[in-house]
Amino acid sequence: EPLPGSAAERAGLKAGFEILSVDDKATVTWSEVNLGLFDRLGDTGAIKVIVRPEPGLSNVQTLSLPIARFLAGEDEPRPAAALGLRLMQPVIAPILGEVSAGSPADLGGLKAGDQVVMVDGVAMDAWSDFVSLVQARAGQRVSLRVKRGQSDLYLEVTPAAVVTSDGTIGRIGVALGPQQWPSSMQRLTRAPFYTAWLPALNKTFEMTRFTFESIGKMVQGLVSTSNLSGPITIAKIANQTAGNGLESFLGFIALVSISLGVLNLLPIPMLDGGHLLYFLIEGVTGKPVSEQIQTWGLQIGMVFLVGIMMLAFYNDLLRL
Repeated sequence: EPLPGSAAERAGLKAGFEILSVDDKATVTWSEVNLGLFDRLGDTGAIKVIVRPEPGLSNVQTLSLPIARFLAGEDEPRPAAALGLRLMQPVIAPILGEVSAGSPADLGGLKAGDQVVMVDGVAMDAWSDFVSLVQARAGQRVSLRVKRGQSDLYLEVTPAAVVTSDGTIGRIGVALGPQQWPSSMQRLTRAPFYTAWLPALNKTFEMTRFTFESIGKMVQGLVSTSNLSGPITIAKIANQTAGNGLESFLGFIALVSISLGVLNLLPIPMLDGGHLLYFLIEGVTGKPVSEQIQTWGLQIGMVFLVGIMMLAFYNDLLRL
């Protein structure tokens, strides 16, 4: 269900609606919805969303979500949340998929495959209920009733207190096991191998365009420079995506490659884009750029690039 009073609710979005496109760009996955919304950062006007009220129905609705300087200058923009959109999640049972060695859960006797039935006498119907309760009990001993095979066990665990940007929360060192999403929420895309490169090419062009536009909005002050990331953040996200599987990891590596390629094409001396700029000037004027100007340009370009790298590294340190 959209957040009460949000732009999504006022526009008429309801729980169970399937978002088919954002600004006339097809959105098969939730990540594509997010990309379409990120594309409108800093804009004023309206976001056009086409939805299907129920899976399987042929009728669709066109909704309009008004925006004004949409999240301009936000350090960590979350466009979907800002509009009140929430991904519909299936009810996930609190079954442990992984228990970290030496963690509070491990020391308390929990094992992978255990299903948490109750915590301090409160029934745990969903994984989210379990997470919320554990986070609220930092440093406090909690009593668990878990189902292991055909047996019920009673254990005690003390969540470790972890300081985050949102305050101190409790963690016990467990991860959710693999889940099967309902078929109504799954979409299968097929393509012959000899045409599969076309969607990949379109995706590359789309991400290239998005990167150029993001740089332009950053220059205008519509996108915060705190969104720049350096090697620390890149390595951290690479590690996270690797844990999600090969497809996720390769997708992230491709995104980094596109971003670096776009940066290299900017008309800045020292970069390939700077050389192309000199060639363009030579083609228009009929004579090469003087060595003195090239030297000045080299110095300016070096200062600019060093400044960008220092800013990205500074942002990385703030995220630690």
